[in-house]
Amino acid sequence: MTPFAERANTRLTSIKSDHAAAVAAFESLVAAFAEDPKKSNAEDFFGVFVDLIRSLEHACEANDRAAAVAARSGGGAGGGAGGGAGGGAGDGADRSGGGRKPGGGLQGRGGGLPGMGGGAGAMQGELAAMLAKRGGGT
Repeated sequence: MTPFAERANTRLTSIKSDHAAAVAAFESLVAAFAEDPKKSNAEDFFGVFVDLIRSLEHACEANDRAAAVAARSGGGAGGGAGGGAGGGAGDGADRSGGGRKPGGGLQGRGGGLPGMGGGAGAMQGELAAMLAKRGGGT
């Protein structure tokens, strides 16, 4: 074999090995979420997480808008935009300690658990409402 063919064959073998490892890891991940690895593809599987992140970002933005309105009007009685599950302190403030990075989104936002303040309760309420609209919530 020529030197080029030898290098190409070595690289091809390495790529095939990496592909097999990636497929095995994906199948293991899908199985861990109680899905059938043979019927699931990456676009569908990871698309669920993309939808979740978008919904959470939307809820965070709504909470930020509600907190700004509440701050301008002198406070608020609800748990932020959307109200809902988890309740909270009522002012829509983020008490997670993570803070927000410029540009919005979920970067730096920690927690999201019940009892972590108005922002978390409102976010859970908005997410529950979105899931109920889709027919996937309670």
